Formats: sequence, C-alpha cells, structure tokens
Amino acid sequence: MGGRRKFVRAFQKESFMKTGSILLSISVLLLTALKGVAQFAPSTSDVWDVSRGTILILSSDLDSPNAYDMRDMFGGSFGTSAAEKGNVVFAHGAPEGSVNVIEWRTKTNYAIKSFRLFAYDDPGTMDHGMGLFRLSAKSAGSPTFDTVLYEFTPAHPYHYEDAAHQLLIAANVKPVQAQEFKAEFTTWNGQSGPAANGPRVVELDGLTDFIGLEADTRVSEMEVGWPSAPGVLYQVEYRENLSSSTWQKLGSPVTGTGNRMTIADKVLPGNAERFYRVLPLQ
Repeated sequence: MGGRRKFVRAFQKESFMKTGSILLSISVLLLTALKGVAQFAPSTSDVWDVSRGTILILSSDLDSPNAYDMRDMFGGSFGTSAAEKGNVVFAHGAPEGSVNVIEWRTKTNYAIKSFRLFAYDDPGTMDHGMGLFRLSAKSAGSPTFDTVLYEFTPAHPYHYEDAAHQLLIAANVKPVQAQEFKAEFTTWNGQSGPAANGPRVVELDGLTDFIGLEADTRVSEMEVGWPSAPGVLYQVEYRENLSSSTWQKLGSPVTGTGNRMTIADKVLPGNAERFYRVLPLQ
C-alpha cells in the first residue's frame, strides 16, 4: 500500500522572472486496489455447518491417538482432545501425495458461491500442512462428483489471508446447485517427515453469497504541473512543512517547452504532508 498523505492548499507563487507568475498546480493520481473482504472467523451460520443439518457421508481416517471428530470441520467442537478441540488432523504416516477425503450432504440443495478454508501448519516445522486442496460437488442429478469448484496449492509455510483466525483461503466459485460435496486434502511432508504429515483442518465453510470486494483508495503518486516558457530552466522543490523544514530539490532542473510540464513524486508509506513549489532558474 502507498502511504497516505494530507495534501494542503499551500501552493506557492513565484514571479521573479520575465516569464511571469508560475502557478503551481497539483493533481493527485488515485489508484484503486481491490482486495477480498475475507477476514472472518469460522462461522456457525454457513450452509455447511452441522447446526444447519449437514451430515457426514464418509471420511478418511483421523489421527488415531487423539480423539478427533470429523464434525469439527463443519462447526462446533465435538472432539475430546482437550488440547486441540475444534480442528481435525488426518492420520499420520501416509505417503506424501496421499489423498485424504471427506464427503458431506446438506439438508437441502444450495447454490454455493464461495467458501472459506481455515487450516494451519505447525510453526517452524510446517508439519500438518497440505499439498493440494480440491473442492468438488455433485451437480443436480449427477451420481458422481462431476464439478470441481476449486483447486488450491498452498505455499509452505502457509501464507494466510487472515492469520489471526487461521483463514488459509477464501474464494468465490462458479455457482452450482448441489446437496453433496467432497473435499480432498493431499498429504505433504514438513520437516518432521511422515511421522507428522497429516493435514490439519480447522473448518470449511460454504456460503451462498459471493465474497465481496471493497475499493481501497490510496495515493501512490503526486503530479506537480505548471505552464512553462520555452528555453527556461525550472527546478521543482518540496518541503515537509512550512515552518521548520527546508526546501529540497525534487529531481534535476528541466527546460521549459512552452507547454504544460509535469514531474511526478512517488508517495512512500508513512510520509507526512508535503508542499511543493516551482522555481525558474533563469
């Protein structure tokens, strides 16, 4: 993100030369960065939550020494492992690339438009990460999971969309009317190898709305412009405030063309307000 500035109307006039008064004009170029509005904690109101009537059809084995419950992937905290309630870990020791599967059925058909996957790997070792995530659905009337809604290969260590809530990815999908869904999590070896390679999943949410976008306006560049006279040398200067700082050169002197001239000043993160003036040097 570019740094935000407060631009004030303290524009200088310089009228010392035969070219007449030079009026400093400033135009702010605004860039818009779109970012997903995906900073949400795991939900209890999404359509895949067990509280909404979702039932499990089948699942791969979970890490047997711990009493995980696959329903934890769809809301609630059903497992009895006090240290890790609210998430699941698939069975240890499977070869890298092995696919861990869970299938579920919702209470009624839904047109799923987006999802959120909450998961985490172990800090430092990257154990319990996944190599690939694939989300599929049975379209209306299909006997098989014929529609791939999304595929995702995470970086290792994970790059979270919202680390505070362990939100690994949130994405929109092409809407499909379905009642049965499948998620696949491919085994990936962290530093501890097969002894600790079961993918860990906190929750998987399904939504009937698209994840929205918000426009985040940022100032990334200032453009200082002035009407020039042919052959006249000009120097653009700036200062951080009018009371205590001194004028600094912005770039090298430029020669007038008789047309409007401009010079750009990049806005850096954290910069304070800045004042500009244009001086004719001849």
